Amino acid sequence: MKFLATLLLSLPAYGMTVLPPYPLQYSPDCYKTTFGSWQRQTCWLYGKEYTPSAGAPVSMIAPQAAGKYPVVIWRHGYTGYPITCNNDNQSRAGTIVIKPCAIWYPNQNDYPPWRLNWGGPWEGKNPEGLQAGEALEEAYRLFNVDGGAGVTLEGTSEGGSWAIIQSMISPEFLRAQISVVDATLPHTLIVKTTRDPSVFAAWGNFDLGLMDFRVQAAAGKLSHIYFRVKGATNDSLGVVDTEFFRICDHYRIACFGTFDQGGHSATGEAGVSLPRSTYNEGQAPIRRDSVLPVFTSSSANLWGERGHYNLGLSAKNSRTNSGTLSIELRYLRHTNIGGGIPDQPEQATFNLTLRRTKWTETSVHYSISNGQSGTTQVTGGELTIEGITLQSSEQHSTLTVTRN
Repeated sequence: MKFLATLLLSLPAYGMTVLPPYPLQYSPDCYKTTFGSWQRQTCWLYGKEYTPSAGAPVSMIAPQAAGKYPVVIWRHGYTGYPITCNNDNQSRAGTIVIKPCAIWYPNQNDYPPWRLNWGGPWEGKNPEGLQAGEALEEAYRLFNVDGGAGVTLEGTSEGGSWAIIQSMISPEFLRAQISVVDATLPHTLIVKTTRDPSVFAAWGNFDLGLMDFRVQAAAGKLSHIYFRVKGATNDSLGVVDTEFFRICDHYRIACFGTFDQGGHSATGEAGVSLPRSTYNEGQAPIRRDSVLPVFTSSSANLWGERGHYNLGLSAKNSRTNSGTLSIELRYLRHTNIGGGIPDQPEQATFNLTLRRTKWTETSVHYSISNGQSGTTQVTGGELTIEGITLQSSEQHSTLTVTRN
C-alpha cells in the first residue's frame, strides 16, 4: 500500500486525450523481391497523418513456403539514415517480420531543428504508430497471418523504447493485438526520466499521459501484454529504471527483466551472465489466444544496480475446458551469474495470476502436484493464487484448477 500511495502521488495530472481514429485512408505501393527461401514486400504507406515526411517505407519479410505465421514488428535503433527497413535483414524461421522505418525518413537532418522522438510521437501526432498499424493491415492482406499468436513489438535502443511507447499509444487496431513487447536497452520510463529538450521538441503537444507507463498501468491498459526488458541501470541512452518492474508487480502485469551495469551494450556487462532471451528457459511463447501467466512477488527477485525480476520462473502447456484448467510451472534457479550477483535461492515463493481463462465469475479449487492446494475466485476471466512455493528443479509441477 505504501508503494501504491507513493506511486499515485507521483503521477502527473495528464489529460487523457483520445487516440486518433483508425484506419486512415492511405494508398499502399508495394513491390516484392525474393531471396533464398524468403520473400520481402516493401510498401510505401502514404497518409495525411504522416509527419514530417509524406510517407515512409516498411519492409515485410516472410517465408515463401505456405503456412500461417505470427508477426513481429521490429524497429531499428537510432540512425540519422534509417535504411535497415529497406534491406533483407531480420528474416526468421516461421515468422513474418515487419520493419518500419523511423518516421523522419530518409534523413533526420532534413527536419531541423534536430529532434529525437525515441520512437514516440512527432509534433503532437503518432505517425510511427499509424505506420506500424497500417503495415500490419497490409501484412494481413499479403500473408497468412497467425492472428491468434498476437503481435510482438521488438527493438533495441531507440527501437526498444519504441516498443514500450507504442504498446501504449499505437492505434487500437494494433494495440489490442500486442501480445509481447521485447525491448533491449530501452528507456523503460521515458516520460519520467528524460530531460532532453530535443525529445520534448520532437513530441510537441502530445498528451504524455498516454505514453506514461505509470499512468497506463494504473488504468489497466497493459494487462494483456508480456513485457521482456533487458538493459542497464547505468545506460544514459536507454535508462532501465527498476520502478518499471515494481509497477509490473503491483498491477500484475506480465514482465521479465534483467539489468546490469553494462551501459549501452546489447550483449550486456562483461563478466555478468544474465539471459538475453525473450523468455525464461522452459516458458512457452505467449499467445493472444491462450492463458496469460503473470508472476508477481517472487522471493527470488533481486533489486539494485544489477539484478533481475521473475528470473527462473516459467509456465507452459496450459489447457482449459469448461470445468478444468491445467498449466505446468517451474522455478529453475540461476547460479554463478557474476558481477557480485548472488546465486538465486533453492526455492521461490510467488503469486500467480492467470488471465484469459475464458471463465466467468466462479469459485475454484486448485492443487499443485507438489501437494499445495486451496481455493480462490475467478473475476473478469482471471484468477490469482498467492503464496505458491516451488523448489528449484528441471521438472515442471502441474497446477490444476477446477471449477466448484
